[in-house]
Amino acid sequence: MFNIRSNELSASSAEDLQVKAKIVIDNISDGISFVDSAGTIKLFNPAAERLLAWAEAEANQLNHKTIFRFANSAGRPISDTEN
Repeated sequence: MFNIRSNELSASSAEDLQVKAKIVIDNISDGISFVDSAGTIKLFNPAAERLLAWAEAEANQLNHKTIFRFANSAGRPISDTEN
């Protein structure tokens, strides 16, 4: 349960929110991936799997640069210094 006065979430409420968030993320038609600060993929939703042709189990723990290739408007790859 969320205590408004202390701004703390009980463990069961935090788990419940995680489950609900996963349900929403898994059912959104847009591809979603979560990447940590080191660039490691932590989550891929089913839409991302379909769009990028990678299974979540394969994509998880890879660096995002393995899957995502960024290019400028002219189609030239963007270097790491430009990201």
